[in-house]
Amino acid sequence: PAYEERRRKLEEGERRSLLKRFRGWGSLLELQREIGEEAGVPPGYVLLDVPLVDLFLSEPRIGEVEIPVLVEGSRIRLSQLSSIAGALKEGATPRYLLRVLTLPKWRGRVRRAALKIL
Repeated sequence: PAYEERRRKLEEGERRSLLKRFRGWGSLLELQREIGEEAGVPPGYVLLDVPLVDLFLSEPRIGEVEIPVLVEGSRIRLSQLSSIAGALKEGATPRYLLRVLTLPKWRGRVRRAALKIL
């Protein structure tokens, strides 16, 4: 990627801001166009990848999902029983909040433009 912002736990205000900024194809296409123009890259060669927005919109509680397990008559969360459960939950989503992609020959210019615009 020309630019990548790593996934992290977001405060509610950050989450709202991210959803507002990247909501819908129109805003993503406009940002791609702006970054491409700033970088001097032909239209269609800058791609914004924002996977968590789809998750937030489809299920805001995705991070809270747990599987209850009955152990000796008591209900506990699967993640308390096995670290593998937590790893599976973490692995279900990408490790980045957003990426800006382009061809290798334009990465430097697109990175500078993305830093300026985003």
